[in-house]
Amino acid sequence: MTHARAPLILAALAALVAGAADPRPARSADAPILVELFTSQGCSSCPPADAYLKELAGRDDVIALSFHVDYWDRLGWRDPFANGWNTRRQHAYQAALGQPYVYTPQMVIDGRDQAVGSDRAAVGRILDRRRGEGAAVAVSLERTGEDRARLRLPAAPGMSGRLTLFGFDRKQDTDVRAGENSGRRLLNTNVVSVTEEIGRWSGEAVDRLLSLPEPKAGRGYALVLTQEGGTPATRVLGAAQVKAAP
Repeated sequence: MTHARAPLILAALAALVAGAADPRPARSADAPILVELFTSQGCSSCPPADAYLKELAGRDDVIALSFHVDYWDRLGWRDPFANGWNTRRQHAYQAALGQPYVYTPQMVIDGRDQAVGSDRAAVGRILDRRRGEGAAVAVSLERTGEDRARLRLPAAPGMSGRLTLFGFDRKQDTDVRAGENSGRRLLNTNVVSVTEEIGRWSGEAVDRLLSLPEPKAGRGYALVLTQEGGTPATRVLGAAQVKAAP
């Protein structure tokens, strides 16, 4: 997993410094909701949540991402998609949301709410509430040609945030040979494999082209704008995604 600013998106940094005026309103009632599932192939409680995330990923009003944590790896099965960065991200949510501990499966919605990932009723209630509120910032990421994309952010005086790009695999099948899920074939959806910090945004309008490789078949990108300061510090202001064919 890449955590540094990589050449493939360095062009985005300039876009955060200055941009043409964008007449769109800052808020967006129809913006997608970001759902992050913290999961592990070593956890027997996770497959129902993985299946639910697959359903959510098929909805137009949701950006669904799967983050595999590594603290289950010591219990018999080493999850091939788990890493410490994902675990640290979950710990950041734990601190920001006042949770006593981390656990799987956990879904975090727009960086502000959390629920057991397999609890469809609880997650559904949160999604309904967030859908009624809309996104604070209308983030737009649209492909404009081979290896290029258009990034747009409206002016939002007084707001600031940081942009992070996630690359993900839309489908991963794994035959698990040990641990709690030994003997099962697990399907994971939108598994995050690349994380790149793009830069900061200070509330100015942005409308620029940036370099972004065309997603290969079965892959995609999600761009997430997280607020700086405020409560909780992990609040997602807006998000967008681009996907290749399955």
